[in-house]
Amino acid sequence: MNSSNEIVIRVARQADVARIAELYRAYMRRGFLIECAPWLIKDFHGAMIDRKDIICLVAENSRGQVEGFITAAEDGRRFHKSFMASRAPILAWKLLPVVLKAAFWKKLMRVLRPSAKEEARDYNLPRAEWLNLTVEAKYQGTGVSEMLFRSMVEEFRHRASDGFHFIVSADNLRSLGFCQKMGCVVVGEIVSEGVPFKLLAYNMRPNTICG
Repeated sequence: MNSSNEIVIRVARQADVARIAELYRAYMRRGFLIECAPWLIKDFHGAMIDRKDIICLVAENSRGQVEGFITAAEDGRRFHKSFMASRAPILAWKLLPVVLKAAFWKKLMRVLRPSAKEEARDYNLPRAEWLNLTVEAKYQGTGVSEMLFRSMVEEFRHRASDGFHFIVSADNLRSLGFCQKMGCVVVGEIVSEGVPFKLLAYNMRPNTICG
């Protein structure tokens, strides 16, 4: 894995889950876990680490503190559905007071069958999906994000992947700029529940055309 004088990129371990969840809570802008089930965030990332079809890498400083992480899946939709199904009993119990609210079901269906990702099938995209990249504020702009991204790409290469795709909110200009700087290409714009998203792809096989 990649390293610098202070930061080392390595595969995440179960011992890292609490810190990963802390970073996720601090910097994630939207999503089902943040909006409806923040108590499930730690369990969600713990499940990621145990699966062979998931990439979960962390950036660790010289003091052994995790300062960032990146996650990706060989099939993101399959992982989300599998995780939610496996936690159905606890979800039903914890969310009982709110399950009758329409807003809850809209958010849940966005996870189980996201309309944006359904539309994304119209594009010639790699099945693999980059899920999340989060870095502690004091390390943002220092190259840690780039190290995590390149390490993810390297891991996908080891898995003989043809690339991956990513969906980002159209108003998240900082993330869009980073994605494009790292080689992702905007291949379209899709809309989910009235919110516009940019659809990006990263190809590892130059002869493959997305869009």
